Amino acid sequence: MIAPSPFSGGQFPRALFLTFAPLRGANARVARLRQAARLARTDLRREPVVRPDFLPRQSGVTRPLPGQKVGQLARYAIETIMKDIYLKLRPLTGTPKEELCNCKEIKEIYLAYKLGTNPVHCLQCNGEIPPEKLGYDIKTAESIASWNTVYGALYVLWLNSGEYEGWARERLLDRQGQVNKEGFELINSLDPFAKAYYLWFHENCDETEPSECPLCSAPLQPRKQRRFLLCEHCRILI
Repeated sequence: MIAPSPFSGGQFPRALFLTFAPLRGANARVARLRQAARLARTDLRREPVVRPDFLPRQSGVTRPLPGQKVGQLARYAIETIMKDIYLKLRPLTGTPKEELCNCKEIKEIYLAYKLGTNPVHCLQCNGEIPPEKLGYDIKTAESIASWNTVYGALYVLWLNSGEYEGWARERLLDRQGQVNKEGFELINSLDPFAKAYYLWFHENCDETEPSECPLCSAPLQPRKQRRFLLCEHCRILI
């Protein structure tokens, strides 16, 4: 025989009711979460991508609407990043428009570390040149990013004026050193897009301008457009 329930007849103790009440609320929250998950899996309306300044313009990539879920936002970010071969050359916050090259035709460029992520600049206006404006391939882009990182590390060590200052200066002034050899190789790679030069490291302690090329000792020629001294033979700027 089954023993009768002590709570039959609707006499359910208030203490036990209060004990199980949170579970009822939790079940309702779970139900709402499940409903939200089902809605997130449905096809939602999309609009053409609105590209932030620091992301490339890619055809076929769309930006989720504000109401769409985290998974769709993450998928959009991954799609954009995976398709951008110039990602390593782009600053996180974007380059101000006044610092970008606005020349219609780029004839001369130079490679120079300027504490940023993109070391390719226009010799005419001195502005940073967005990679897609020249259109070099992914191998060149990766090489430029690698050179910029290494040169930047040496430059920061020199700039810090600590115990590595002398060692970093020697590396930056060594034509046969790795960083400068790679720099000259890069300007050869960039030549098909525009005539390229290399900004040579110069420690101007006494504020005097050099008169001779540090590599071949030929007289340096001034550039009228910018305050650079040029050695055409060695393809360097100072």
